[in-house]
Amino acid sequence: MEDFGVKTLSETIGTLIRLRYLGLRNNYIQEIPHSFRGLEKLEVLDIAQNFMVELPDIINEMSSLRYLYMSDVIHRKPLKVDVLQNLERLSYISIYDWRYEVSSLEKMSSLFELDIEEVDENSDVNKLFASVAMFERLVTSVNSNSRLPSAINTCLEEDPMLVLQGIPSLSTIRMRNAYIGRQMVFGKDSFSELCVLCINEMWNLSDIRFNGATSLKELEIKNCPFLYTLPKEIESMLLLKKLKIVTTNRIAKEMRKSSLFSNILEVDISP
Repeated sequence: MEDFGVKTLSETIGTLIRLRYLGLRNNYIQEIPHSFRGLEKLEVLDIAQNFMVELPDIINEMSSLRYLYMSDVIHRKPLKVDVLQNLERLSYISIYDWRYEVSSLEKMSSLFELDIEEVDENSDVNKLFASVAMFERLVTSVNSNSRLPSAINTCLEEDPMLVLQGIPSLSTIRMRNAYIGRQMVFGKDSFSELCVLCINEMWNLSDIRFNGATSLKELEIKNCPFLYTLPKEIESMLLLKKLKIVTTNRIAKEMRKSSLFSNILEVDISP
């Protein structure tokens, strides 16, 4: 029932005890019925893009959930997503609802994809990164207060790569206005599975060093006015197929003269 303009849901939905997939995305639903706790076989629940939908304290009873999609959710009690041991994807959960206790995180051993929203200047992002680093299967961690393409928008003073490199299976990083330092370093033998890297609005960044991230396939750098030259390690990135740079006219002109990306299939440097 996606894109149907639905405003209310009947309590009788809870009688569909064998239901495995329920898509309610992009409607006008204001409240999820309490009867949803009866959907014990439900594996996929998508209630995203229902502005300010109220979710009762039932998530912890939906033990078969593997994929949970939600955004702008209102709830009177903390979401107990840590009891969902079969959960593989969680998108989105507020950083204020995320559980940092080791005992809670250990229960979510199946989680491989996590999207977090409402990250702001008051968020303890280092603590967040340290917690997600515990998930060995985690493929993508998107921490954002915006929609995809997602970004970490946090203005950190410390290079975030120091913590993110502790997530062994990270495949995608999209960062916007996330770091106010001058140097960003991808440590040796780190980010071995990183395929996509997007860096945007790093206003002080002047140096990127790729000692790791050798599996990178797509690199996008936008609005970094002090990054005058491309990282020299790009030349040795044999898997890199797509490079996009958005910078000043003067820097773009100089970068086009570089021979570092002669083997890259798709190169876009603008303006």
